[in-house]
Amino acid sequence: MPTTVTTPPTPPTPDLADLLAQAAAGGRVVVEYAGQRLALIGPDDLTLLETTDDADDAALAKVAQDAREQWAADGYPTIPMAEVKRRLGLD
Repeated sequence: MPTTVTTPPTPPTPDLADLLAQAAAGGRVVVEYAGQRLALIGPDDLTLLETTDDADDAALAKVAQDAREQWAADGYPTIPMAEVKRRLGLD
């Protein structure tokens, strides 16, 4: 069960270092402020987020590559990014 820290709209009372130490020891810390859940801190959660993010990145890269291949297969021209930047004055 994660630790929930609720703070009043004044400076938080729990010591942040203690909360981080709890998370580093494998605990989960939920940070709430003014009734809103703002953060979940925990090593397992970070690993899950990183894994999910990497999988999303790989899936999006595959979609982009498939679209580029279909674009080329349909005979549409491509413009290298350096050329796009040059045309827009961003080089």
